Amino acid sequence: MNRGDEFGSAGALPNSSPRVRPIHVKTSLDADKEMERLLEEAQEEFAAAFATPGGLSFIRSPGVVNLMGGHTEVHGGLALPVAVHLNLILGYRPKDTRQVRLHSVFFQETRTVELGDVRPSEKPAWSDLVRCVASELERKGVELRGMDGVIAGDLPVGAELGSSAALAIACALAFLQMSQAEMGPVELAQLCRDAETRCVGRSAGLLAALGCLLGDSGMALKVDFQELETLEYVPLHPADAQMILCDTLVRNRERADQEMRQRQEQCREGVRLLAKLIRSRPVKSVREVTLRDFKNYGQALPLAIRKRLQHVVTENERVRECADSLKKRNLVRVGILLDASHASLRDDYEVSCPELNGMAEIAWNTRGVLGTRMTGNGFGGLTVSLVDREHVPVFCETVAREYKARWGVTPGLYVCQAGRGAGPIGPERG
Repeated sequence: MNRGDEFGSAGALPNSSPRVRPIHVKTSLDADKEMERLLEEAQEEFAAAFATPGGLSFIRSPGVVNLMGGHTEVHGGLALPVAVHLNLILGYRPKDTRQVRLHSVFFQETRTVELGDVRPSEKPAWSDLVRCVASELERKGVELRGMDGVIAGDLPVGAELGSSAALAIACALAFLQMSQAEMGPVELAQLCRDAETRCVGRSAGLLAALGCLLGDSGMALKVDFQELETLEYVPLHPADAQMILCDTLVRNRERADQEMRQRQEQCREGVRLLAKLIRSRPVKSVREVTLRDFKNYGQALPLAIRKRLQHVVTENERVRECADSLKKRNLVRVGILLDASHASLRDDYEVSCPELNGMAEIAWNTRGVLGTRMTGNGFGGLTVSLVDREHVPVFCETVAREYKARWGVTPGLYVCQAGRGAGPIGPERG
């Protein structure tokens, strides 16, 4: 497996090699001070890249972790994305041209995009996503201005935390702000999803974009992908437990894409077979298959298809129960559901890997952990754990030590809270 990074958990671009930062434990207890540091870094990097400091406006665009609801979106299911205190920062200065120049601190390179140029790059690059976002906005009638900008921050690239969505949204918000145009958050999330799909040539998800735009402090966002108008906020009380993300440093996006397509087709085939058995009503999608339907007729399905459907049907139920348990502050039950979700992703949907399973096992055997599951598309990336606050230092120390003993690398550890969604931050800075 490749332990390198790619740009964007939702849409990695090939031939990119970002700078990997030596951050192993990230806390959000002093978020204001950390944000000041990131903004100062962005200003310094802008001045170095363009030799003209000053006049910057800033957009903060957070990463997103999916607390519950793995591989449900494509089937119109339910999920619980959470915006976290790991941010991409776009510092920009408008200019009256049709040119966008952006310097990426992550990749240590500067790239130029001509607005209105819809031709694909000869060699794919992260800047293609910016070009596609601009193109989608112009298709909506937004009159764009050029800019010089710097992309910085502490959001891990390629770690299944929605870094592509964060970049797309930051650029879209900057373009809208410069044009004094407005767009609703769901519409903007869909636009950024469409831009990412065009950019990488495969279907991108909506979960990260919605979480990035609509996240709120101390809240998870309950998303029904069949009825987006029913978005609901669910409390995540930081006093109850701390959310810790553990990065395996394994990246295997190409395999994940191939395997996901196969599993989606298996689920669709399962629906076609169940539709012939369920006589009481028409069944046209996985979302319409109830837990009772599966219990009554699931045994008639081929084993692989039965396992795939079982994961999606039971995962939707886990999202519902997890949201209800969070409202009741029943963190013990939430932890049990996290563990069950990981087992289902590992055994039924079969999208885990030895490193993810090993990380989960280490967490499960560490004092103070309430529950752990893999998150993201699978075959690498992250686990998310809920841990009693008093046991956070011991948890981080134990996971780092034992994971390195097993796999020879120190994992990335991020102690996070649910934070606000993307938007402008601070005054214009000289």
